[in-house]
Amino acid sequence: MAHLYAPSAVACSLPLFKIIILLLVKNQIISREQAQPVIEVMSAFFRPEAASSHEQE
Repeated sequence: MAHLYAPSAVACSLPLFKIIILLLVKNQIISREQAQPVIEVMSAFFRPEAASSHEQE
């Protein structure tokens, strides 16, 4: 049986947030000092353990 794979927020959101935050830093909208805590919080929020069983395989 084939499984349809749809990535969850865990698989999509963290890379997306990192890209957005880095673009904000690059365009001098926020500083690196402001960006680092945001990345740390988002990394904890979208931790690998929160992924579906299919994503963890």
